[in-house]
Amino acid sequence: MSWSHREVMSAITNTPSAIDGQVDLTLFDANRQIGLGRDSAGSCVLILPSASTLALEYVGNRGTFSGASSVTRMGTGQQLSPVGVLICDTQDLAAAEVEALASAIVGISVLTDTGDVNVATRAALGLAQLVDQGLLLPSGSELTGFLGELIVLAKSPELPVMVRAWRSDVRDEFDFSKADSRLEVKTTKGQFRQHEISSTQTALLTDRVHLASVKLALVSDGTSVADLVDLLRAKLTGSEDISKFDRVVLDSLRLPPALVREPTIDLQSSLSSIRIWQMADVPMLKMGRGVLWARWGILLDDSQPAFRASTPLVEGLSP
Repeated sequence: MSWSHREVMSAITNTPSAIDGQVDLTLFDANRQIGLGRDSAGSCVLILPSASTLALEYVGNRGTFSGASSVTRMGTGQQLSPVGVLICDTQDLAAAEVEALASAIVGISVLTDTGDVNVATRAALGLAQLVDQGLLLPSGSELTGFLGELIVLAKSPELPVMVRAWRSDVRDEFDFSKADSRLEVKTTKGQFRQHEISSTQTALLTDRVHLASVKLALVSDGTSVADLVDLLRAKLTGSEDISKFDRVVLDSLRLPPALVREPTIDLQSSLSSIRIWQMADVPMLKMGRGVLWARWGILLDDSQPAFRASTPLVEGLSP
C-alpha cells in the first residue's frame, strides 16, 4: 500500500535520531523493500528495491542516487542490501520544495505498487536531479488548469490535431491555437462555473474563438494527472506529436508526470462537464478610457449554449 502525503511529510521533517552510518526509517515496508526516513545528517533517505538491470548513479549537491547500495537500519542493525538509495539534503529547501518532494515520494511509492522496479528507479533518479535544479510543484490553480486541458484533450476526437495546437506559441494568450482558431480552457473545482478571464483573451472576438469550461469532479480514489498523461500518450502514434506532448507536460508540471498522483478525479463526470462558448458571448467588462488591460470573474450557465461556428479545436467537445 502506498504512503499518504501526511505520512511522508512527517517522515522527512521529523527530528533525526540516527547515528552515523545508520538510517532512521520512520516508514518501512519489508514486503516491498521500501522505506523512508532520515540519516544522522538530517537528510531525507528513500530506500527502494534494487533494479539489478539498471546501473544508475547520480551525485549532486543536494540530491544523490545509487541504484545498488546498502544501508543499515537504526534500532535493528539490519543491513538492507542491495537497495536503491535516494538521499536528499532538505535543510536548505524552502517549504514549497519540501511539499513538492513529499508529493514526488508519494508518487514513487505508488509506482512500487505496480511491481515495475525499473520505472520507480528511474523516477527516483530523476527526483535526485530535480532536487538539485530546484523542486517546485505547480500551484493548486496551475494544476487545476492543467487538468482541465488534459480533460479537453481526452474528450477531443482529433487528439493529434489538438496536441499540435496545444501551447503552440508562447506569445499566445490561448491554450490551443490553430491558424485563425483559438480555444481557451477554464477549469473549476467548484459547483458553479466561476472563471477568471482577461482582456487580452477577449481582444479577438471572431466566431472562431471559443472558451471551454470544465468542472473537475474530485474524488478520493480516481484518475490522476499521471493516469491521464499515460492514457493520452498511448493514443499518440507520431513521434513529433509524442515529443510535443511530452514537452508541454514536463514544462507544465516541472516534475515527471508519473509522480503527480494527487488530486484524483472522476474522469467520466469531468469529461461530460465540458461546455463550449463563443468567446464573444461570455460576460464582458466595459473598460474605461486609459485602461490598458484587466482581469475579471465570470459566472457561466451550466447548460450548453448554441454557437454560430465550429472549428477543429472544438469538434466533439460539447454535449
